[in-house]
Amino acid sequence: MYRMGIISFLTNDKSLDTNRCVKIALVHDMAESIVGDITPVAPISKEEKHRREFETMQYLTMQLLAPFNPSAAQEIMDCWNEYEDVATPEARFVKDVDKFELLMQCIEYERDTKGTKGLEQFLSVRSSIKTKEVCEWADAAIAIRSEYLASLEEKDKA
Repeated sequence: MYRMGIISFLTNDKSLDTNRCVKIALVHDMAESIVGDITPVAPISKEEKHRREFETMQYLTMQLLAPFNPSAAQEIMDCWNEYEDVATPEARFVKDVDKFELLMQCIEYERDTKGTKGLEQFLSVRSSIKTKEVCEWADAAIAIRSEYLASLEEKDKA
């Protein structure tokens, strides 16, 4: 969430409310602190995942935070709903940043393991990125990955 917040600062798209993007990035996975990271391959439906996360967000914001700062609690809940519903251009951008950040984790892990882990399946998230700017970032990262893996192959041949 932190790295996504920082990445959200990097947009050159002046039509986006960067502050809103950062806030959405900071709260988008907040429910995972309690329910865990339910991945697409988990045997849990999207509806059930959403229900669990929504109830957790209600608990965190309306029960824990609201007694101390109701406006902040509501804003956090609003940001989370905005992200979940992809209700604004800012939410769409942050959804794409989330996918880009996954690509970056994949590439970093491949570098850490000197390319010994085949993580190609994670590259499929590129096809679901919609915003032009994040598409460009993802394509650049994938190109750098390809160059790195090619350099490893050259070293192996030598």
